[in-house]
Amino acid sequence: AAGARCGAARASALSAVRLRALPRRAAVCLAAKPKKPAKAGGFGAKPATPTGPTAKELLAQATKVYEALDAMTSTDDAQTPVTQWSITVRADGVPELSDWVPIALLALHCAGVSEPSALVPGALAAARREVLEAGGQVVPKLRTAPRQNLEFAYEPLHSFSKHVCDGLSTIGTAREDARRTLGVEAGASAADLKRAHRKLVMELHPDRFVGDEAGAAAAIDRMRAVSEAYEQLGGGRGGRAGGGA
Repeated sequence: AAGARCGAARASALSAVRLRALPRRAAVCLAAKPKKPAKAGGFGAKPATPTGPTAKELLAQATKVYEALDAMTSTDDAQTPVTQWSITVRADGVPELSDWVPIALLALHCAGVSEPSALVPGALAAARREVLEAGGQVVPKLRTAPRQNLEFAYEPLHSFSKHVCDGLSTIGTAREDARRTLGVEAGASAADLKRAHRKLVMELHPDRFVGDEAGAAAAIDRMRAVSEAYEQLGGGRGGRAGGGA
């Protein structure tokens, strides 16, 4: 997760950003660096040696900053004006990044700022190296992806959690319910699913409930649930289940 702490001095006073590579927690501290005078070059001059910490080192060093900022957070937004954002990236020509992939979390600690969303682009730009390093840990192909093809996006973390994380949780619960309906264990193969489905279809066939209206009605409802469960687990063909339960 990344966090920027801003005082009344606005976005230009951005002094700290914390970043977490998914799923690891890490942070990064950014500070304004004084410009160094240009060195004279010429024939035979040695190439300039990069100075300062690497992106990986920044992520490692930032853990302390993350802990300090995290201790400031509160569940009461009125007491701690904190907003968190999910950072995603995509890149043309890279199959692993053909769609938006979440690579980091950004948290802004800003006092006296009514629209913290206006600060997100600046915070993201300031921590670009760290975001790319975090993303490289999640999707290694990001390290070699052409930089001109990269697109970044962000959305409030609560929205991301609701539509993505909660969605994944719902899918997991639905699959568990589907396995229970079919009477199969987690990891059951496509063949196991077909056998379980076929057995239930035979047990719930209408011919078995001739003269039993209540039983026939219950069988219809259960057959509907069996069909939905079978489809949820891939219909014995793979699909969402990847070939099994």
